[in-house]
Amino acid sequence: MTKWGRRRLVRRALPLLPPSTPVRRVIGAQTRGYRVQWLVWMAVFLLLWLPTGLFVFTGRWVGIVGYLLMPWWLVSYELGWLVSLRVVAFRLLAVTDRTVYILDCGHNAFWWPKRLAGAIPRAILESPTGRAGWISIGADWLWVPLMWRRQLRWADWESPARGRLPGEATAAEGPSAL
Repeated sequence: MTKWGRRRLVRRALPLLPPSTPVRRVIGAQTRGYRVQWLVWMAVFLLLWLPTGLFVFTGRWVGIVGYLLMPWWLVSYELGWLVSLRVVAFRLLAVTDRTVYILDCGHNAFWWPKRLAGAIPRAILESPTGRAGWISIGADWLWVPLMWRRQLRWADWESPARGRLPGEATAAEGPSAL
């Protein structure tokens, strides 16, 4: 994500957060992974095309039906996409020093947060289960798309819950501790 896009997301998230909240990172997440969205799209598309396919392949299509096939394909494609978008809800995670705010963006996109869905104390976000892209927020599991995973890794690296790595000195110990 570009710096301009990040600034725009932070600007849109700030009215929903408590006053003077310093946002360090913004991360987009979804309530379901892309496979579920794709399966719903495919099911709707096939359900709309199954009767059409039977009609065409039995040889009963004549005249005007031939002209309607392409618009019908486009309508079924778009309708499948719109229905599949309703399956997934989008969340925007605004990460501060002490708190992770969960902003609900509805079913359309990450770009317009609508309300504050909750807040949790700052902790390591990435799942220890090894499931790439999945994070646990309370009782919910959210999927982080590939374009947001770098922000997720940086937020985890900056987390105070991370603890020190071996050989890492704190400011109080100074550089001689290494």
